[in-house]
Amino acid sequence: MTAAAAATGVSETTEERPSPAENGWRAVVRLWIGPTTLGAIGVVGLIGAIHLGVGTTSVPGAGMWPAVASTLIIVSALVMGPQPDTEAVHRTDAVRVGGALSLLALFITLFTYTGIFIPALVVLALWLRFLAGRGLVFSLLTAVGTAGGLHLLFGVFFGVGG
Repeated sequence: MTAAAAATGVSETTEERPSPAENGWRAVVRLWIGPTTLGAIGVVGLIGAIHLGVGTTSVPGAGMWPAVASTLIIVSALVMGPQPDTEAVHRTDAVRVGGALSLLALFITLFTYTGIFIPALVVLALWLRFLAGRGLVFSLLTAVGTAGGLHLLFGVFFGVGG
């Protein structure tokens, strides 16, 4: 260790520095993580839409609009291309995204069995409280108001069950 390194407390060894190959791999991941994730979501949605049955333009099936939306997502991912100005993903960000996806899965599951009111109430309350960090009273009042509005819109006005 040189005198300058000893005075500053900085080691001259390269053991702590990542190798150039590792930096290259991480750089590629950072460039493509956004478009790849978006494209994967579009592909999964398109597969689900096809399983629902797309139909034709004159007689659309249940999967027609999900197929259109998924195709637009895939095209967006392709147009997006590599993103050179991305930031590092932190563990807390990944946990929040996982929580959001879990709540969406919960919404879909509950909606299948109970209609729109209960899933909207539960998921919106949890989303506002834990993902958005809002207060308990605000979260509950907003969830009840929004779920009630959705019930009035779809259940009463449009006459859709739920």
